Amino acid sequence: MKIVLSLFFIFSCAKYSKSRREREQDSIFDLQFSEAVFQEKPQWEVNHKSPSAISFTSTQKWSVFLKRRLKIKNTKYLEESEYEKISLLAPPSNKSKFVAQELESLKKLKRLRTRDKIDEIRREKSFGGFKFGPLNGYFIDTYSGADEFSDLMTHVVDDVTAFAFFYKNKYNRVRPHFLDEGVEPVIVVPRHPAYPSAHSAQAFIVAMTLSELFPSLRSKFMKDAYRIAKNREVAGVHYPSDTWAGYSLARQYFELIRKKSQFVEDLKLAKKIYLSTNAYPRLSE
Repeated sequence: MKIVLSLFFIFSCAKYSKSRREREQDSIFDLQFSEAVFQEKPQWEVNHKSPSAISFTSTQKWSVFLKRRLKIKNTKYLEESEYEKISLLAPPSNKSKFVAQELESLKKLKRLRTRDKIDEIRREKSFGGFKFGPLNGYFIDTYSGADEFSDLMTHVVDDVTAFAFFYKNKYNRVRPHFLDEGVEPVIVVPRHPAYPSAHSAQAFIVAMTLSELFPSLRSKFMKDAYRIAKNREVAGVHYPSDTWAGYSLARQYFELIRKKSQFVEDLKLAKKIYLSTNAYPRLSE
């Protein structure tokens, strides 16, 4: 009897362990954001010996204007010697089971393409359409130079975008609908590689920065960032692993800058400006 119970216990643990690993592998496909899951390094097959036959440059041409952004230079909060501290796992191989799973996931997400959702996706094509609680991209107002709050957001978005485009060029990942026509994008497909998602990197760096200003609202900001990033999957222009990579870039960058004296000083000034003007919606902590 003891032997039978022992075998049952071992089998149960093995079964549970397997299902747990499967859940962890599938978790970046979830519609609900879990930061603990996104902080883990994904396990996928990477083809290191030879690049996949189908790449971005074999299917599309770079935007002339965006191709000028491929070098990381003059970042606001990092020294050039620190750039190598940010690294990004290579995307999964086109022919891997993981990518097959990603493509199936994207096709299933098509069911979410209601008229309202598509309108939301179209608004989010540009930063002004991003929304974090009552604060949308027009309030954040990057590049306006309106005040120190706007300046702070401009700096972090600019910096993380530079890293995103560096890795886009490095990994040259094809957009998903070229691997599976069933993905059927609902917006114009961007003329730059898929991995990482710049929308994801931008949304998450804004969420992380806002969370430093208003810590009690972190959960809301992060969920909104994930919604923005996930919408690019619903649109059919990004894989789930692109979303993860954008988060990873934003997190690595933020962890490097969050204790730097210049960033801390800029945060304090940005919050002071935010709270002292009626131009911004009130965010209750």
